[in-house]
This record gives sequence, structure tokens and C-alpha cells, in this order.
Amino acid sequence: MRDLDVGTPSTGHLDTAAETLRAIAAPGRHDFHPELFDRLLSEVWSEGTVSPATVDVAVVMRDLLPTAAAAWRPWLVLALGAFVEGSAPDPAVQDAVRSAVAAGYDGYRALLSGLGPDDHATRLALLYLLAHFPPGDGLVDELTSSPLVSAQDATRVARCAGDPPDESRFPLGRCWPSPALWVLEEHERRVDREWRANLALSEEERDGIRELETTAIMAFLGAQAENAAHRESAGDPAVDPVVEPPQRVPDTSTAETTGGHDTVFCCPRCRGPLDLATRSECPGCGGRYAVDDPVVDFLPDAEPRTAGLGLLFLQDPLHVARYEFLRPNFVALMAANWTGGIDFEQERDYLRDHVRPVDGPVFDVACGSGRWTRPLADRFGAHRVVGIDISRAMVARFHAANPGMRIGRASATGLPVATASAGAVNCWNALQLFEDPWAALAEMARVLRPGGSLTLLTFRTAARPLQRHFQRRHELAFTVSSFDQDALTTGLTGLGFEVVDTWTPNNYLFLTARRLPRTASET
Repeated sequence: MRDLDVGTPSTGHLDTAAETLRAIAAPGRHDFHPELFDRLLSEVWSEGTVSPATVDVAVVMRDLLPTAAAAWRPWLVLALGAFVEGSAPDPAVQDAVRSAVAAGYDGYRALLSGLGPDDHATRLALLYLLAHFPPGDGLVDELTSSPLVSAQDATRVARCAGDPPDESRFPLGRCWPSPALWVLEEHERRVDREWRANLALSEEERDGIRELETTAIMAFLGAQAENAAHRESAGDPAVDPVVEPPQRVPDTSTAETTGGHDTVFCCPRCRGPLDLATRSECPGCGGRYAVDDPVVDFLPDAEPRTAGLGLLFLQDPLHVARYEFLRPNFVALMAANWTGGIDFEQERDYLRDHVRPVDGPVFDVACGSGRWTRPLADRFGAHRVVGIDISRAMVARFHAANPGMRIGRASATGLPVATASAGAVNCWNALQLFEDPWAALAEMARVLRPGGSLTLLTFRTAARPLQRHFQRRHELAFTVSSFDQDALTTGLTGLGFEVVDTWTPNNYLFLTARRLPRTASET
């Protein structure tokens, strides 16, 4: 390896990072040592913030790459990419960092072209890094024709490196998680045109969505490379990310109407009783709701916010139709479930083993298309299970797939459910989407009867520095949140729950809580 005492970085800000870099470059340093790498990152980069010292370290790391030990290469490349994405109070520092990393572009391409089939992690890391810069001559063609680069990754790089993208090749909203997954049939193109026309976005809004898409795709490229590097460092075999659509879940719902809403829903405004079988207006406050049995729209004149890709996509008919196809990509990044180790059967089994209702209906809050509502209906009866979701497109999808099951379009922070009336509440892969998750949890506590179960699936905040960086970037793009496990369990205790089970494979957070008897202040 290069002797770091030979040649001095231009701006003289190595400071304490020099000692760490010397340790990395020491003769015979072949194995990757996470503690050394984390120390180096902490000295020049912190949660996406760069400094003048980052410029010097980037220069040295860039120059180390050709001779670095194979075990270190993917990590050095990932760090360079994270440096480029960094922010600083002084924009000149950001520009200097980007320039220092960009100066190695030809070297990165040369390194990529010389990699063999076994250099999986370094290849993925270089794809992530190269996607930050305008593509050099022939790069996209080389990636597209390479048997070692997937079509999904090749189009990810082409989309990001060409930012702003060619709209005809990379249409807005049809690029995440990869443009290669968005080949539309003729009937889908008609739906797509109608959706775009109804959006009526300004150019500024379109630019904002493009930027979020770029951030999300970059986060995916970086996260899958970080996972590959971590597995390689641990001696685990390389695997391709599991992004194939899951097997279709059998539709076990009944076409029969499962009963009226009179004993299930209440007015979300005044919480008074409703007789939706005979009138669509609340007798107490005059609130009017749209009833098309078994669907009730408690927000007939309201549209959910569209900030972030997540809620925008959940209002898009094509994203909703492909939700189960695309979901593994979202979960792979948020939960680090890149190998598909946690699948539908395991999630279903957790619900089967932990949903424990007392008397009353079982509510599936943020039920989406009903993927998890159906197993609940299989277990407790379709007459007893009720879905709630805020997305019009999801409610329509739910009703089409489960024509006899009751569903209400409502906000999780204003549930149309009477206090202490629910036997159980399930909120699966949704808490991270809520603008105010604590307000939503407080609503779930309000509607549950004492002894009723609350089951959650959400995601823990990643622990490894770069893993957390990519998770955070993904959260920024989708306007979602991960959770500190201790903070979540403590918060639930404060809301009147007893947490009875947690399961945390990778960065998943499966949790079951039991509603405790109400205190005097709650009654």
C-alpha cells in the first residue's frame, strides 16, 4: 500500500485522521477492521456532515484505491460516495469535497473494468459512486452490456448520472426502485397519462420530486453495496438482493356483505354514534360522509399531504397496483432484509401468534390493499375485521380485492372508532409513514378495550454508520421514520400499554403490546 508519509494532501487538514489512515495503509493490512473504518469516518464525517478535513481524507482515500487490499476497497469507495452527499455550513467545503472525489473518476472506471466475478461488493460500491457524476463516454453502454451488472443497477446508474434525466426515458414517478422495473403495458400507459394530468404539478414541484427520486435511488445503490460489503467482511456468501415480486396471496375474502357499520364506526369529529345504514350525516355535529357500503369515506373532501415519495406513490394507481411487487425493495433497505430472510409467511405467522383480541372488532389501521387484513379475517372472521386507510387508491384496491369486507377511509390520527370499543388493533408496515406517529399511537390506545392487543411492524434505526446514512437518505426521500426501540417501548408504556413481545431480526421491529386498564385521567 501507499506510504502516507510520501506526499502531503493539499490543504493540510488531516489532523487525527492521519493516524487512522496510516493504520489502514499499513503493510500487511489485508483484513477489514470495522473499528478502524468507523474511527476514520467519525473524524471527518458525521451523519452526513463534512468538513475541510474531509477534503484531504478524500484525496488520500481516492489515491489509495488502486493498491488497497480487496477487503478495504468497497468501504473506501462507499465513504467517498457518502462524502459527495455530505453537507457543510460553508458551501465551498461541499464543492471542494465533491471536486476532490470527482478527480478520481477515470480511476474508478478503470478499477470497475478490472474487477472479476468475485469482486461483488466493490462493484456495487463503484456503481453507487459513479452514479454521482455525469457519465463518461460509454459508461452506460458498458454497464448495460456487462454480464456482471444487473439491468436494474445499470438503469439506476443511468438515471442518477444523467440527472436531470431524460424525461422520455426516465418518466417522473417511474424510476424507483429501478427504471428497469417500470415497463408499462398499453392499459397502464393510459392510467399513467391520466394520473399525470390530474397531478397538475408545477415545474418546481416536478424538480422537487425528481430530486427525491434521485436521493431514493442513490440510497438504494449505496445500501445494497454496504450490505454486500458487510456480508463480505463477515465471510458470508454474496447474494443478489431479493426484489422479485412475492407469490400472490390467495384472496380468501367473501363477496358477501359482512354487516353494517352502525356498531363499528363513530363520527371522527365529535365521536358521536352514526347510523350509516340510513343516513350519511352525523346527527351530533352535522359531519357528512360518503357511504358506499361496505366502504365509508370519512374524508370525502380532504386529500392527504403529498410530501415525500411515499404518500405520493400511495395515491398513484400504478404504484398501488404494484405495491406488493415493489414492497421488498423498500423493506430491504429499511429493515436490511436484503436476502429475503423475513418473508410473508413469517410476518403472517407473527400476526397469527400475537393478535389477541378481546370483545369487539379487529381494526387493521393503514391496511393498504388488505394483504394483512385477509389473514386477520381468516383467523377471526371477515365479519369482525375492519380496514382503515387514508389513500383513496388503496381503499379502492382493498375493496376490489375484498368486496365484502368493511373499510373506512380515515386518518390514523383521527380514527372513526368509539373510545374503548376495539378488540384489537393491527398497524403493519405503516407507523413509519405517519406524519405524527405518536398521535396515531395515542388514537390506537384510545380505541382499544383493556386487554386488547396492539401489533406493530415497523423499523429500527440502523446501527452501522453508513447503513444508517443510507437509511436516513431513504427516509428523507419517502418522508418516513425509523424508531429507536427503547424510545418506542417507553412511549407505548406512557400511552397505557404493556409491551409483551418484541422481535428484531436485522432492522425490523415487530412489537406486541396489551392495553392496560384505563387510569382515572383517561376516563
